[in-house]
Amino acid sequence: MTNSPRQAAAIRRVLVGLSSADMPTAMLDLATQLAHAFHAEVAGLFVEEDMLFHLSGYPAAQVLRRGGRPEVLERGRIDAELAAQARAWRRALSACAERSHVSWSFESRRGDALTILRGSARADDVLLIGGTASTITLRARIALAVEALGAARAALVMPERIRRQRGQVVAFSDGEADDRAVDLAARIARAMGESLLILTREHSHDSEARGERARILELASEDPESIAMLLRRLEPRLVVAQSGGPVFADVGTAAALMHAAGAPLLLLRSGV
Repeated sequence: MTNSPRQAAAIRRVLVGLSSADMPTAMLDLATQLAHAFHAEVAGLFVEEDMLFHLSGYPAAQVLRRGGRPEVLERGRIDAELAAQARAWRRALSACAERSHVSWSFESRRGDALTILRGSARADDVLLIGGTASTITLRARIALAVEALGAARAALVMPERIRRQRGQVVAFSDGEADDRAVDLAARIARAMGESLLILTREHSHDSEARGERARILELASEDPESIAMLLRRLEPRLVVAQSGGPVFADVGTAAALMHAAGAPLLLLRSGV
């Protein structure tokens, strides 16, 4: 499987959007593994979301502490807790990056999370999208990922919970000779030490050549329910697909398939 200099230079940074929302810490491991695969930097961007400060302006606003005890949501408490969360994310990112031997950076910014993430994405980025106050649902995160692909090279959508730490990388192929999704998936699988499974709509000589380093499974149908059943059975660690492909073009369908897989979804900008 070939990796041209152009492909190797396509991704230079894995940008991780961090916030106060609950997110699996395993996503930092995945982010640094991707950075290692692409010889890229991993950059953490912690967003102090405006929505939280707006809530503190309401007299009745409360937060539930451990044990179910309500407390008034005060501006000073929000500032202190966000600062503590930013420090915790910075330490965690530093530790993950050092384990993976990749360069890293970290910054905190205040504002609307979606606006900041969209505006920070670059053409050579993989943008990792976890939970924010505005992207609580999986469908909202995928919608943001699709929108971010107008600027970023790829977007990695995280589920609410990562079901497994090991498993094969599954790549959807469109059957074309120059299939960037498969090439990128192969690099990621090697960096993770996982096997690669290519799901393709049509068998070709190029698929046979790729099969020297990966297993190939020809899809009997593009019916979303059939593919969802297959993904449940495969239990992948990561799913890689083109955003404009026939399977993941619809946000609702993509969310259902990602839920079935129980794994992060790396969406690539079509035609790049």
